[in-house]
This record gives sequence, C-alpha cells and structure tokens, in this order.
Amino acid sequence: MDWGILKIILGIVILLAVGACVLLLADPLPVPGIFRKSSGEKLDKDDLSEVPENISTEAAKLAVQFFPDNPAKQSEYQKNLLAAYLTIKNIDLLLLFNPGGFGYARISASKGWESITTGISELTKSWGLRTLVLDYQRTAHSLTGKFSEVLASSSHSVSKARELSSKLIFLLKYLPNLKIVLGSESNGSVSANNTLLFLKDNPSVVSIETGPPVWHKGFDHERRLLLRSNGLVPDSFSYGDIKTILSANFMALFGRSPKSPGNVLLYIGAPGHEYSWEHAEVKNQITNFLTNKLKT
Repeated sequence: MDWGILKIILGIVILLAVGACVLLLADPLPVPGIFRKSSGEKLDKDDLSEVPENISTEAAKLAVQFFPDNPAKQSEYQKNLLAAYLTIKNIDLLLLFNPGGFGYARISASKGWESITTGISELTKSWGLRTLVLDYQRTAHSLTGKFSEVLASSSHSVSKARELSSKLIFLLKYLPNLKIVLGSESNGSVSANNTLLFLKDNPSVVSIETGPPVWHKGFDHERRLLLRSNGLVPDSFSYGDIKTILSANFMALFGRSPKSPGNVLLYIGAPGHEYSWEHAEVKNQITNFLTNKLKT
C-alpha cells in the first residue's frame, strides 16, 4: 500500500480515537451553569439573608444533587441560583439567552441576538410585562469546558440541560406567575431544546431556537419556535450545506464577503447563520409566536 494513503488512513484512525476518548473521558458537567446579567457579569448577591430559609435549604439540596463531592461547586450553584431568585422575584418575564459556540460567550458577542433580545423586551414591555434579560453561561472557558460542550451539542449528554431545567423548576415553584422565554442560537439551541424536553409539561416556558446544528433534529413541541433561515437565505450550518460554507471561506481568503454573513465558533464562515430583529422574517415569526403564547 502506498505510504501516503497509509498515513491518511492512520490519521483518520487517530482522529476517531481522540474523538472517542473525548466522549468517554470528558466530564459532562464540569462546573455549575451561571446566570449572568446581559453585560456578562455573574449574578451575585452579597446579602442572601432575605431569602426564606426553606428556599435556601432547597437550593442547597439541589446543589448537592448535582455536585455531591464538591462543596465549592455546591456553594457556587446555590449562591448563583438564590441570586437569580432575588433578581427576578419582582418581574413577570425572564428572557434567558443560551449562547452558541462553547457556551460562555456574552450576548454582546452575538449582535444578532442582542438585537433580538432588545426587540422582544420592547414587545413584551408594551404588553405590560416587566421583562428582564439574562444570559446563561453553560461552562467554563477551559479545555474541560469545551470537551463537555462537545458532549452536550452532540446530545451525547443532557446533564447541562437537566441542571438548567432543575433551576427553572425551582424558580417557577417559588415564583409561580413567572414566564420564561428560552432564547438560543447554534449549539445553544441544543441545550435549550433539551431543557424544554424536561419542561414539556410546564406551560410557563417557551423556547426560541435559531440555527441549531444540522445533526440536531430536536424535540418538537408547540411551545418551540425553530428557525433554520433568517428569511434571506437558508442557514448553511443548520442545513449542513458544506459546499456553501467551503466556498464562503475560500472567497474570504481573497477579501470577498458573502451576501448573507454568519459564522460558527466566531471564525468559520457559514452564510445564513445569523439571525437579527432587523430580518423581517425573524421579527415576524418571533412576534407571532410570542403573541400566541404569552399575550393575554
């Protein structure tokens, strides 16, 4: 056999072996997910004394359930959850954004979804709903965090979705009039959709998912709005249009940008993988969906 062909085969085998090790060895939940302000700052309260004791106790039990052998992570889970409770206890609607990529980007890193959260806030406030935008950091900015996202985005693990759904169930238990909109893009849509699966019987939660990976078909539900196109061109990443992605990146080498921009993991060009409130189709579909699900 030609040595060049043998090297290619050997390289493929090594890549598959590395991928298998990642799936087998990666910690699916290396750190607690974190509720953050839309600015990216972690929710934190110096004084948690105003939290009723029974609520604080239940948050502590949840923390032990997810991180039984790590007191530091238990503390972070509990404090951030109670800070979220105090932050949203006097609002009507929580708009919680799940970022794409590896799960730690701020809303400001997605100009499209930044405009969508602004548009939704203006819409729901016009209905008289006190609305708050938060984002949710799924993992740490680390190698183990990235490995865990490989598991989550491929749906080999739903640990992060189970953790987030437990927090939302907790908040809805003690804030029964609260409504929650899960906003998400790209890989974050996988997490949001799996979270909706755990909350499928709770009418207070709806999900807006834009541009999920082509391999993720997801859990379909009447409280789910799925967008794989911004109304201008189909999302090349969400439809798996490799030819368009390769062509766009090749032309970018010569300084030519696609007519409909978009990217995956901030660097890989993927035409159509961008959703904005300025896109008429995106705005209309979200407005109609939320009007139907939330407006009373």
